[in-house]
Amino acid sequence: RMREAAFRAYEALGISCGGSNVQFAVNPKDGSMVIIEINPRVSRSSALASKATGFPIAKIAAMLAVGMTLDEITNEITGKTPASFEPSIDYVVVKAPRFHFEKFPGADVTLNTQMKSIGETMGIGRNFLEALQKSLRSLEDGTRGLEAMEAGDQELSALMGKPNARRIFAIYTALARGWTIADVHQLCGVDPWFLNEIKKAADLAQGLKRAPRRINNMLGEAKRLGFSNEQLAALTGASVLKIADLSRVQNRSAVFYEVDTCAAEFEAQTPYYYSTFCSGSGTGPRSSTGDPRKKVIVLGSGPNRIGQGIEFDYVCVHAVEAIREEGLVSIMINSNPETVSTDYDTADRLYFEPLTFEDVARVADREKENLMGVLLGFGGQTPLNLAHRIADALGPRMVLGTPVAQIDASEDRSRFARLLKRLDLAHPKWVLAKDKKEAVRLVDRASRKIPFPVLVRPSYVLGGRGMRIFYDAAALKDHLTGLPEITERSSAIYMDEFLEDAMEIDVDVVGDGRNFSVCGVMEHIEEAGIHSGDSYCVWPPVTLTKRQQEDVEKAALILAKNLGVIGLLNIQFALHRGALHVLEANPRASRTVPFISKARSIPWAKIAAKACLGRALPDLIAPYRKQLESPPGFCAIKAPVFSWERFPGVDIILGPEMRSTGEMMCFGRTFAESFAKAQKALRGNLPSGKKTILFSLKHEDKSKFLGLAKRLAAAGFIIVATKNTARYFRDHGGIDVREVFKIDEGRPHVVDIIANGEVTLVVNTPSHQSKSREDGYAIRNEALLHGIAVVPTPRALEAVLSALNQNGHDPAFIYALQDLSPLNPKV
Repeated sequence: RMREAAFRAYEALGISCGGSNVQFAVNPKDGSMVIIEINPRVSRSSALASKATGFPIAKIAAMLAVGMTLDEITNEITGKTPASFEPSIDYVVVKAPRFHFEKFPGADVTLNTQMKSIGETMGIGRNFLEALQKSLRSLEDGTRGLEAMEAGDQELSALMGKPNARRIFAIYTALARGWTIADVHQLCGVDPWFLNEIKKAADLAQGLKRAPRRINNMLGEAKRLGFSNEQLAALTGASVLKIADLSRVQNRSAVFYEVDTCAAEFEAQTPYYYSTFCSGSGTGPRSSTGDPRKKVIVLGSGPNRIGQGIEFDYVCVHAVEAIREEGLVSIMINSNPETVSTDYDTADRLYFEPLTFEDVARVADREKENLMGVLLGFGGQTPLNLAHRIADALGPRMVLGTPVAQIDASEDRSRFARLLKRLDLAHPKWVLAKDKKEAVRLVDRASRKIPFPVLVRPSYVLGGRGMRIFYDAAALKDHLTGLPEITERSSAIYMDEFLEDAMEIDVDVVGDGRNFSVCGVMEHIEEAGIHSGDSYCVWPPVTLTKRQQEDVEKAALILAKNLGVIGLLNIQFALHRGALHVLEANPRASRTVPFISKARSIPWAKIAAKACLGRALPDLIAPYRKQLESPPGFCAIKAPVFSWERFPGVDIILGPEMRSTGEMMCFGRTFAESFAKAQKALRGNLPSGKKTILFSLKHEDKSKFLGLAKRLAAAGFIIVATKNTARYFRDHGGIDVREVFKIDEGRPHVVDIIANGEVTLVVNTPSHQSKSREDGYAIRNEALLHGIAVVPTPRALEAVLSALNQNGHDPAFIYALQDLSPLNPKV
């Protein structure tokens, strides 16, 4: 019925060519259907459908758009059937959304018509539960599949009664406790078919918990329903190794099937696989007997989320291209349907599998003949976290790139600090507590060893997760006391000296173990303390002196050499009061690699991958020597993109925990031009017409903004400020300032003038005093509602000022990037 309704709707609307999307709603009570919306374009679901079926919707839509017909286009999966054959599948696909609400405290976590997920993952199996469990354990949020929650019945009822990210686990928990299908359906409205399927998993899990020894008889059914070895170990109290051994003894090995678009009616020509524990012998991978070529596995980055996004897909795809160029067989493992790396024709072989050790090891065992090794350093932190287990299982030499011992040397804070001391490289003072109880005991001692402010973070964080800055011991103790108990290796807590008013610098380095080269030195606009992913990033640096840049490059190369880097290394420095400090070093690709690669027109990811495969770095970078030695004729900026409008009520002030959900890049002949372009791309335009700037600053920041306020006033801007800030600007800078009330002082106050459209830009720094903090939140929230930019730091305001001047006197024009190349200067 849906198929016919969609066709009729397309015909009525005149949608005759290309990809389109139609969304239906079905009334579960009587089966009646309505169309919600139709989009005459490809959409997110088009990418999902393409990966689920192997039918490349966007590619075929493009061919149709230039005049071809469906019967003229060959289905590349089969190589025999035309595209007019609709896909038919003999497996089940489940997409799981990846949420990141923990990054947005105070946000409404209720799911509604506005999208709130950051990314998604996909699981393929021979039945619904197998596919569902694979998609859930691909989320990389600690979920191992369907698992029971620690929640009371009242909390379960609340979670099931309102759509939210934890609802499916609440449903599973309720069914495991014996709630009836009817009761659960009454609360959540989920179709009883799905509830019955989830109940199968819940019943099996409860049976194993009550009688763990039954695993000997129930293992086959458990694996058929998608339970991983880790899940079964948790349910039975056995070790993961014991469950794995039992699987081998009982010959419960996974088989691999091909994605073929035609339910195995025709043999697939593209090696695109998924694993299953359901009965059958599988259809792949095809034997490589007779093929002498070595094989290399590349681990992707899983679902997009804050801290690890699409930039790692760029890096992985370049790694695959490098492997092919070296005459080797490329094998990709990933679970993200939104990526190029999971296209069926990107790698020589694609495995659509979760990036857990169990799943990766299964693929590695299947591909062990002529396997050269596994590339871990290109998919972000996710593959790097598997380094030890892969090295133990396959052998240390099978980890291609920086050796595991050297990865540890960068991630283990004690070892890293000793290395920096030996190399005479400065770093912030720090102390380490093994858990939160020790951290609480260390606070007083730490406050004497480490001056406040103090940056607190758990170990092995991604995207600044859990990082907080504290300015006094009382607030720090309250925070530590409220932390949950954690028993994994991430339970360690670091307390670092926070370098206020420092410039942060990102450096990417590539090496082959003996030779090293700096990919680029990138300056952040925001001061240290704002996560690097949330800061504007500029190349080449605009305020670093030549000597400072040389010092940064020298320190980066010394560190890369002593870490024995093979592949990529990202280092974050802080320039504080003229002294260079090393903040951290990550021996893997970073989010800046695509940026610096496109800025310099040098494929750093591809070069790094070839270095991991044994090529000498001097040979790899020789073709780009002129680009490396010639100064650029332009400035490139990477700007963060936020999704605040999807999380109303969240304070938009930035800090050490990353919250941007994407980024964009602009080029200009000057910094001012490129920054102005970025502002136009992000906000539509810079302030124009009546230019009124509201200043609301904490006391210690007033002097930092004084000079900028004088320049803005001299340029004709109207300066508005709260009483104390206004008095400071008048007394110390002779600035003509219009005073405005704070919220509790009278009307109209600071929020009123924003709501009334009297302000075109807000300069606000967060206060640590409760009343001022409340005012600051109200100011920032009102500015967000009215689309007004909030500038939190002097360096950011300096950049805005340069862009405002650029916008008024030197409008940007269109030119080819080649015109700005140092090898072809025309501008």
